[in-house]
Amino acid sequence: MFDAKQLLFDVIASFRTKLFQNKNNLELHFDENTGNQLQGDPLKIKQLIGNLFSFIESINTSNNISLSIVFEPINNDQKTILKINLKDQSSVKAYEIWNALQAGASFHSIKNRQGSLLALIVIQELTAILKGEMAILSNENNTGNSYYLTLCF
Repeated sequence: MFDAKQLLFDVIASFRTKLFQNKNNLELHFDENTGNQLQGDPLKIKQLIGNLFSFIESINTSNNISLSIVFEPINNDQKTILKINLKDQSSVKAYEIWNALQAGASFHSIKNRQGSLLALIVIQELTAILKGEMAILSNENNTGNSYYLTLCF
């Protein structure tokens, strides 16, 4: 059992200096109506969120990042769904990088994105290990990306 809210605060704290140096604004929203104790591997979740922040930081050209965290109990079960939604205002279409990776593109076939691609590979593998789902959507007018991560505990 671990405190998911504290774990997420710790991950954010580890990126605070870099976010501040790059003049990023970070908005954080927690759903206060549900508990935050989860059963699972906190290290993998920390790695997953940390790599997601690294990816966003590597492509973020705006300075605005929004993070929303929701814990939803599953009815008639003792499990909880952790939903993490991050948004940026980058002009880089992150879904194109994600889709290329999902389609089996090689590391070197995605030009000028090696660092961010490595973070996505780690995210993809950890999401699969944790039996979660990850989606990235990009706005049509090049004004940002939304990252949706769902994990079940």
